[in-house]
Amino acid sequence: MLLDLLHVRIRIKLLGLVLLPIVGGGLLSGLYVADQIRLTDRLQRLRSATSLSVSVGDLVHALQAEASTTAIHLGVHAAQSQEGLVKAREETDQKWTALEAAASQADPALKPDLPTRNWDGARVWGLRRWAETPGGNKDLIEGYSREIQALFHVQNHLMLPAAGTPLEARFQSFATLLHAKDLAGLEGALVSNALSLGAVDPGFQERLQDLVDAEKAQGEAFMATAPEPLKAEFQKVLAGPSIQEIGRLRSLVMAGHLDQGLDLWARSIEERQQALKWVQDSMSLGLLTDASALESRARTRGWMLVFAFSLFGLAVLLWTWRATVLITAPIENLAEGMARMKNGDIRVQLPVLSYDETGRMTESFNGMSAHLRGLAMALQGHANRVSSGSSALSAGAEQVSSATLQLAKSSRVQREASEEVFVAVTQLQASIVQVRINLDSLIDGSREATDLVRDAA
Repeated sequence: MLLDLLHVRIRIKLLGLVLLPIVGGGLLSGLYVADQIRLTDRLQRLRSATSLSVSVGDLVHALQAEASTTAIHLGVHAAQSQEGLVKAREETDQKWTALEAAASQADPALKPDLPTRNWDGARVWGLRRWAETPGGNKDLIEGYSREIQALFHVQNHLMLPAAGTPLEARFQSFATLLHAKDLAGLEGALVSNALSLGAVDPGFQERLQDLVDAEKAQGEAFMATAPEPLKAEFQKVLAGPSIQEIGRLRSLVMAGHLDQGLDLWARSIEERQQALKWVQDSMSLGLLTDASALESRARTRGWMLVFAFSLFGLAVLLWTWRATVLITAPIENLAEGMARMKNGDIRVQLPVLSYDETGRMTESFNGMSAHLRGLAMALQGHANRVSSGSSALSAGAEQVSSATLQLAKSSRVQREASEEVFVAVTQLQASIVQVRINLDSLIDGSREATDLVRDAA
């Protein structure tokens, strides 16, 4: 054994018995606190990812608006749409700048897949130059759609920190809303381009119908997973007048009527996109608020756990120390009293400090000490009686000597003296017998006292 417990003091043993579970609990609590710290870091990344998701969503909205304006610019209304196109591009550039600012403060683990203007923006600039080239067509709109799809891949990457948290379903609903909004914007740009050109490419109707069906499916998915307040807002968007106007114009375009009002269509599309953007902003604000609240609760819970365990450990240590003092103090007093008795002090009496087992041991020790004192007093009395017998024996001897002298002086006196001697001898004999009896009793008492002392020791 590494530690000889036989020579360890009782107080240390008791403290060890208490410290072992405390150390074990401390290790478990430490593991839980470490897990809370990891959870806090994860929630911090989640909050950062939420902020980036909001910026990416704003950039997606700006690109959708730029795509719709570009679709109109490709047609015969290029001069009329120039001002709106410039405004849409400025809005896109502002959203790029906001995304870069958010990315600079984001968690390093989220940065590798974030879009950068040096690369992704170059593709957008290429699309813009293409829009200024004569002969632009709906392939340019598909180019914008590919850029938006690339941003959706970024959104999927930003959803990873939300896995396993209460915000995971909310992030999925947010991504579904962005997809539905993108499909609505792509539909608006496609129809705007057809109305602006006054002509459609082969497969236009199939493409438009696919977009409408996909948009409907994404809307149903959002309604199945979104929180109740956002469902109500989305229902208001679907029931709005712009949606009814879009449905009417869509049906006419599907039937081949391309002489419909482009301005009415563009205005309806913009109203729908703004309404969806409002739902998107509401959801983004809720995600940011909830992510911050989750992070704050996790951090608070971790600190509270550390404080609670520290307080509990301190209380247990104080209670254990007090309990060991109550247990060991009477034992130490008892050991000291037995040492004094071993050195010959049989008058020792110990104070009773408690009423448990140690208190009963102290009372037994005090009783044993009192019994030894009684035996010692009895032995002293026997010794006194032996001394008295010896004195009586000396007096008898003196009387015999006097009687002998008187016997020598007178025969009569001698005879009387002989009789007295006889009587004296008889008394002396009785005294000797009594002395012997007293001596035997004294010896027996001494042996009994010796045995009691030995037993007590």
